[in-house]
Amino acid sequence: MQAAGHYMYAKPLGSLIYLERRMFKIGKLAAVLLLSASAIFADIPVEMHDLVDISDDTFLVSPRSCGALIRDASDYASAAYNKPESIVDRNRMAQAEQVFNFYATTQERDGQSAGFISYKVDELGRHKITIAFHGTECSSDWLTNLYAMKKSGESIGIDGNFHGGFLDRYLQSRDVIRSNIDSIMKNNSLGYDDVDFCVTGHSLGGALATLAAADIKKARPDASLDLVTFNSPRVADKAAAEIIDSLLEDHSIRLWRKNDIVSMVSLGTQLFFGYFTGFKHVGLSVALAAEESWNPLKHHSLSAMKRDAQSDEPVQILQHKGFWTQAADIAATIAEGVKSIAENITSGFQAAKSYWGGLFG
Repeated sequence: MQAAGHYMYAKPLGSLIYLERRMFKIGKLAAVLLLSASAIFADIPVEMHDLVDISDDTFLVSPRSCGALIRDASDYASAAYNKPESIVDRNRMAQAEQVFNFYATTQERDGQSAGFISYKVDELGRHKITIAFHGTECSSDWLTNLYAMKKSGESIGIDGNFHGGFLDRYLQSRDVIRSNIDSIMKNNSLGYDDVDFCVTGHSLGGALATLAAADIKKARPDASLDLVTFNSPRVADKAAAEIIDSLLEDHSIRLWRKNDIVSMVSLGTQLFFGYFTGFKHVGLSVALAAEESWNPLKHHSLSAMKRDAQSDEPVQILQHKGFWTQAADIAATIAEGVKSIAENITSGFQAAKSYWGGLFG
């Protein structure tokens, strides 16, 4: 994580300009500083950066604490499920904001939603639209998870390939999501640059949220959009993942827990000609400590994520290295050890040779 601070750069990116300049913009600058220094509601220490224009040729690189964003996203991701307690939470949200359920065109749904869209105006007067997808709930969801054959991203205008099951499922809800967003925007006389979007989900919902965020940002580059996922599987191949990262830039956070199996799939290493392997994660990786439980499902729990996101106690972020990075580190350590042993043997041999040579020479 980068240390907190505020930096000003001249356009294009380049030389540092001190804060003494642009004093006539002090009102706007002070507002930005106040917002970025405001209280952190959650103690998951994640920081991103925003570029804020303060004049025609200067912008502020402002650190943005993401604690509150993660906290709110965990609430929405939980409310997206169709469990009784989640529906109660969603209905409670509907008392303070507009909530629109959306559906996927699959069998076995029995009228249950695939997620929901929320619209509200926050205490600072910003218009916010949140799109939340639920995770695995029924057999059709499991079939979605298992259908890992790659499919082209042409349908959402992104080069590269995606997990076929996730892409198909997202496309089943895509039109109704777009329709609901268009209605919200029209009814409230909003443009995309008037709204802060957040797209979120847990597990399968995290995969669908990734696709939705990339799709929206591809279609509307002017949209201010954050992606926050919890214990999401991999969704895209290397080419598509790089495009998604470039689209979302510094506005994509992937929270996952050590020992969570779902976060380890679909397989990242490309095997079997890459037909259903070789997927990559997107966004800033935020690894949390494993749960103290023998039950592997506990590591995947969204409830545990909500607990950490809303904790009053500091939450530790683990330093994470990928499989191949760890393997390379181990190999380097072994190589150093072998080299050290060889040098010691050579040194010992040279010492013995010198000793015996001096004794009998």
